[in-house]
Amino acid sequence: MPIAAADGDTLAVAAAPTATPAPGAALNRFVETVTETFAHLRIGLAIYDSERRLTLANPAVAELFGADPAWFAARPTLRETLDRLREARQLPEQANYPAWRAQLFTLFDDVARASYEERWELPDGRSIHVLGRPHALGGIAFIFEDVTEAIAMQRWRSTAVEVRRATLDALADGVVVLGPDGQTRMANPAFVTLWRLGERFDDAPRHVSDIAAACRALIGDDPLWTRICGAVSGVGGRAPWSGRVSLANGRALMARIAPMP
Repeated sequence: MPIAAADGDTLAVAAAPTATPAPGAALNRFVETVTETFAHLRIGLAIYDSERRLTLANPAVAELFGADPAWFAARPTLRETLDRLREARQLPEQANYPAWRAQLFTLFDDVARASYEERWELPDGRSIHVLGRPHALGGIAFIFEDVTEAIAMQRWRSTAVEVRRATLDALADGVVVLGPDGQTRMANPAFVTLWRLGERFDDAPRHVSDIAAACRALIGDDPLWTRICGAVSGVGGRAPWSGRVSLANGRALMARIAPMP
């Protein structure tokens, strides 16, 4: 039976007749709750009973997969659903589709322990995060979420970090980035060489106090690292600073401390 949502969409619900009123009442309460919760969300919800037949699907399912909501209202089986989505190229490409589909069917062998989570990479370039869990009235509830934009943003951030790292690595000036916890976030090769910290320095986070201790012999009495420690902890304020630093070996450096946004 289709239930109209407030915005004109249709929440496709198909419930088999029950012999006793108690289960029917429970199902009605469940449907009402799901209708209110999921009818307006863009996250898709599809619930299949223990016979692998659809009992409920919200409008987002049809929208995500470009399907006719009325088709879901006809209570297709999971096999019929998957086959139809495959024909419409709305499933990830599989080298052995029958075996992949059969693996999904095994979730219903013990619905109480059913657990499924996978990211479907669709032929159209979208990424759909799929979660399958048992639901209170038997069967399995599948949740579908389009995570394409989130994945793209994650990849963009990863690329940005790689580009920033490559840029810093190419600098002749030594650069170290310290987090508010005092741990190193990044240190370029020039920094490691300048302070004679060893080739494997940036393999793991180091605390600014440990770096200061390692540099003590080279820095002598100059308060540079005391100033840096204070800037990280906030004791010395977060105003930018720059100045000339004299090393114990007679060399001189220009140093700059700048807070990051």
